[in-house]
Amino acid sequence: MIRQSCLFEEYPVLEDDEIMLRKMSAADAGDLARMCAQKEVYRCLPTFLYEQKYVDKHEVLAKMDEECFDTKQNLLLGVYLKEHQEFAGIAEIYAYEPQRRKCSIGIRLMSQYWGRKLATRAERLMISYLLDEANIRIITAHIMKENKASAAVVLKCGFVRKYPDIWEDWGFADPVLIDKYVIKVYGNLKRPGLYPYQPQLKDLWFRQKLLADEETMSYNHSWGGTVPFPEEDWPSWYDHWIVNHQNQRYYRYLKNPAGDFVGEIAWHYDRQRDIHVANVIIYAPYRGQGYGSEALEILCEKAGEAGIRVLYDDIAIDNPAISLFLKHGFREIYRTDEIIMLGKDLTENDSATEELHLELQDDQWPYEYTDHDRLIVRAIVYDDEGFLYFVRAQRDDEFGKATLIETSGGGVEAGEDPDQAIKRELKEELGAEVEIITRIGVVSDYYNLIHRHNLNNYYLCRVLSFGEKHLMKDEIEDFHLTTLKLTYQQALEEYQKRASTRIGKLIAQREVPVLRRAGQIAETLKNAEGRR
Repeated sequence: MIRQSCLFEEYPVLEDDEIMLRKMSAADAGDLARMCAQKEVYRCLPTFLYEQKYVDKHEVLAKMDEECFDTKQNLLLGVYLKEHQEFAGIAEIYAYEPQRRKCSIGIRLMSQYWGRKLATRAERLMISYLLDEANIRIITAHIMKENKASAAVVLKCGFVRKYPDIWEDWGFADPVLIDKYVIKVYGNLKRPGLYPYQPQLKDLWFRQKLLADEETMSYNHSWGGTVPFPEEDWPSWYDHWIVNHQNQRYYRYLKNPAGDFVGEIAWHYDRQRDIHVANVIIYAPYRGQGYGSEALEILCEKAGEAGIRVLYDDIAIDNPAISLFLKHGFREIYRTDEIIMLGKDLTENDSATEELHLELQDDQWPYEYTDHDRLIVRAIVYDDEGFLYFVRAQRDDEFGKATLIETSGGGVEAGEDPDQAIKRELKEELGAEVEIITRIGVVSDYYNLIHRHNLNNYYLCRVLSFGEKHLMKDEIEDFHLTTLKLTYQQALEEYQKRASTRIGKLIAQREVPVLRRAGQIAETLKNAEGRR
């Protein structure tokens, strides 16, 4: 069960085998004063941090509850070494936005504790607490550009640098340049948190293992399957790809937060074809965990930073990775009997296709409690003529008597991933075989009447063919489910019409923003198609 919020109910105690994060006490005033006097600690931090608010650090600790915790502004925890309860610094949770279930975190340690991996340990404790216990779905970290050590820590902890080069007022004479790092939860899944790693020559055992693994390289059957990479070839390969890349090549391993090598990403300039070509390989034991999506996003980001305008990949016609590339903005350039050439314009503004994330409350029935969650998949379904397909339900139950329009979809069954689930649901309810074009996003909402929290994962899908429906008994007898074929404008009008009932209003609040975002995505894809 997901709770509404527990972030400011009480001070948490977070600990691992070496450190503890807990509420500070008056006994920490002396240590706090010594930390505040260390200029090197605050060189890359805002000037207005709470511990700097009062000269007397006893006053800081005395007023911490009423000015920070009780007002839900900041949660300040001391960082202590467990063996002797030594005070090492402060872990802070701030900028809490309950409606978005979002907050920011920061760590500051006394300089004598730097280089001992305490910041990494403390951040991982906070992240686990926020995601697993405090119902937070978005965590951000704002780090000054020159603070390389803190940037390395957040990357190790699963953050992704999402918004680079932002000017912010941190209380200095001039604004400072920062990078914003983000961890997000999509549906019920946290971003895997991969980060690129430049291998050393001695690390090339992993690439040898990767290329020799039959399951990993099964996608490469059109080009011969596994690839030999003997140790005597390592120095020349390393010199070409890593040392003397001449801005024509990029190669990195990918590490997960545990430090494991999980795959490789690369791009290179193909002089003969005058294109930049991508490469992503995830080691087979780590597949099915969302790493492929993260890897491709990182590669596109790195290629864009290198000034590459368009990134290409030619993929075997039967390679399931094609759908992954399409979800991340790649478009088909051409195809043969053996390969599909895909390309992505890295200079495009992706705001129209960025995933939608909404947090909605039930304003039609009073909230009492939530005792179960439901992971749901739904889709905006369209055909090649531009018509959209929905379901019409006629119900008379605890929600009242109502005729409704709703996107087709349903609950994810045990053992299914969301992509499998949406294809099954659309075949059952619409009789449609579909191609998944992209994810639209996630909408969290509530049905207070039945004490349920819904996590709705929305997709944009294109109809390939129609066949027989396979409706459940309750869908036939209780909901009288039928198919609606509408234009975009007709669908908007139908949602407005059906919002006259309480359940209809809840559905419209959830789905009209999704429909509008689907329209934006469709327009973006149409424009991209026209430019090819």
